[in-house]
Amino acid sequence: MKALFADWKANKYLQNKILNNVAIDVQSMEMYVACNDLKMAHRCADSINVYIQAFPLTFVLRYKMVLMQLYAREKNYTKAAQLADTLAQRCQLIGDIDTWLSILKDHFVFLCKAGQGEVAINAFDTYIAAKDSFDIATANAKLDELRTQYDVDRLELTQQRQRYVIIGISIIAVLLLLLFVLYYTYNQRIKRKNQIILSQTIDNIRHDLEINPQNIQQFTENEILTEGNDLQELFDNLNKLMVTTSCYLKQDISRKEVALQLNINETKLYKVLREMAEMTFSEYITSLRLEHVKNTISNSLSDSKIDAIALESGFKSRTTFYRCFKDRYGISPSELRKKQC
Repeated sequence: MKALFADWKANKYLQNKILNNVAIDVQSMEMYVACNDLKMAHRCADSINVYIQAFPLTFVLRYKMVLMQLYAREKNYTKAAQLADTLAQRCQLIGDIDTWLSILKDHFVFLCKAGQGEVAINAFDTYIAAKDSFDIATANAKLDELRTQYDVDRLELTQQRQRYVIIGISIIAVLLLLLFVLYYTYNQRIKRKNQIILSQTIDNIRHDLEINPQNIQQFTENEILTEGNDLQELFDNLNKLMVTTSCYLKQDISRKEVALQLNINETKLYKVLREMAEMTFSEYITSLRLEHVKNTISNSLSDSKIDAIALESGFKSRTTFYRCFKDRYGISPSELRKKQC
């Protein structure tokens, strides 16, 4: 086994050495042809011919092309044309188009110089057809490349537009959200401010009625307003009505009922609340009820359950009551009671 390996190694070394020597000979032959030293070029050719069949096809083609140039330098155009025809066929088989076209052209030139006119015309036609075919294929390839580049550019442009659209929509959405947050914050602030003003107004009315109890009788019997009164007077009398009758504690209180007691229509009542308190009728009644619950809970003498107080204050839903109370005062009713205790 060692002997076989040694023989194989020795043969491999010999082949590599021969390949290097032949490669040097081909380079030398090419140089001699270029220098027009045809005698030395033939010596190199003789040396190469001994081993050339064992070498790769690309190496053989290179040698044959140098040999073709050697025949041409010797003006042996017939041999040069024959060799050019063989080389053209091999280059076409391996797909070396540029070399194939170059050799077809040389084949035509050699045939012309060899005096083979008819064959030269056929060779020229073959060369022109091959060149035209190659030019068309090259043009089609470039056209395909341009189409591909166009499709890629169009796709990138479409994607870029989509990105811009998404970014634009995102910016608009953020701005709308910001505007909504600002509006909501401002609206809540105005509501709290109005609720505070309403509470203060109610407290002032209660204080006035405690000092002058006869005002209750005067209001309920004599101060029936007409639609001609201004909004401020209507709003003041609405608050007096709520304080003196505590009708907001009724669960089924309606805007129509209150409007009738004030001797105005529902539209006028809606306008009074919107202009003077920036509230709807429901928000106005809820605010009064919450204030009533808060005062009741804050009264240390009251030990009623919170749910009972909410029910007595006109709230039908426990969930609605707790939500409205937390939104108004920032704490739950239980937390307020603990704080008061």
